[in-house]
Amino acid sequence: MREYLRWVQYRSDDPQIDGYRAKGYPIKELKSYKGSSAVGFPTQPMICRLGMGGKLLTAGEATPEEQFKWLMLLEKYWIRGVDEKGELLEENTGNQVSYTLKYNPEKVSYEDFSAMVRQYQPLIRVCSVMPQQDATAYEYQPEEPITGTKFMEIIREIERDGELFEDIDIEHLKCESGACPI
Repeated sequence: MREYLRWVQYRSDDPQIDGYRAKGYPIKELKSYKGSSAVGFPTQPMICRLGMGGKLLTAGEATPEEQFKWLMLLEKYWIRGVDEKGELLEENTGNQVSYTLKYNPEKVSYEDFSAMVRQYQPLIRVCSVMPQQDATAYEYQPEEPITGTKFMEIIREIERDGELFEDIDIEHLKCESGACPI
């Protein structure tokens, strides 16, 4: 997703909840999980800020088939690896891809989805699946899509002590230490 709220569940008596509430973060008091609250953190992946225009396709916008094909590429280059000629390496690099394929059951029929899983699942190591459903079906979803306008409204409502920051920013992604996290 280009912009979304990442809902994180806390115990309602956790002192961080009051701090987040005071700063203006969205808070949900959960009914199905007594004594629990969820805090919504506005999230926009770095790639969405790079000005790619119409060249960017997020997983939420891609068809399930496109997602399977991207996952196959990730596994080829990240888990297996290739040499300078593009040939697969003999040994795995030991990396792992954790991915949740997203699909809209209103756009993809059960029959089409089932056929696609039978076709592509044997070609990859592992992939979990999460339907993108009406948010009213659940008390909250871990990732709630929001519009760019709503994202900016929430950002403006959050009181900041300084600049808004990410725990993992571009500095953490550089390869200067000799190990590359990307």
